[in-house]
Amino acid sequence: MLNWSYIAGFFDGEGCAGIYKRKATTVCGRVQCGIAQSKIDILLEIKEFLLREGINSCISSIAGGTSPKGITRKRHHYLAMGDKHAVSFLAKVYPFLNVKRILVQDLLRYKIMYGRYPAKNILATDYHRQRRAERGR
Repeated sequence: MLNWSYIAGFFDGEGCAGIYKRKATTVCGRVQCGIAQSKIDILLEIKEFLLREGINSCISSIAGGTSPKGITRKRHHYLAMGDKHAVSFLAKVYPFLNVKRILVQDLLRYKIMYGRYPAKNILATDYHRQRRAERGR
């Protein structure tokens, strides 16, 4: 049986979150988050769990292949949530997060303070810059 701590651990390892623009003309972005995984079974279980909790999500499949840089990628699946449902999800997993705790905390604070977000994915960029600095890159 799934619970929030399990899903938070899964999200901490395989998930991503940030603020993204929908169109070039959009002034403000929206919060989005998701979890990538090569096996769809666990994503379907998580999707059902989230639906019981009132959080809508969708799963898309991305074909494998070779990137322009010559990197071979396997077929994988992505569980995605947008704006209001993403914020609900992040609020539920936040108490159990370790790796993405600061990023999620910043996203939730922005939502409380502004309701809408700046156009660029500033928070995720700052988060990744901070993580690289901590690792000495």
